[in-house]
Amino acid sequence: MVLTATEALLHPSPPWWPSLWPTSWATTAVLLSGWIGLRLKQKHVQQQISRADDADPDAPAPGTSTAYGQAA
Repeated sequence: MVLTATEALLHPSPPWWPSLWPTSWATTAVLLSGWIGLRLKQKHVQQQISRADDADPDAPAPGTSTAYGQAA
């Protein structure tokens, strides 16, 4: 959107400007693909944790301790 607004309002004419437009689209595609991959990995890990919790409902959550300190 920023590139479109710049082009519409300022009418840039440097020789490198036309190459910036497809570069921004390619960058968007790469970043979107990376985000999708990371999101799928996150969902996979969450499903594994959910399955582990279902196997033993009395087990503490990962990263927690069953030892309690002294109350105030």
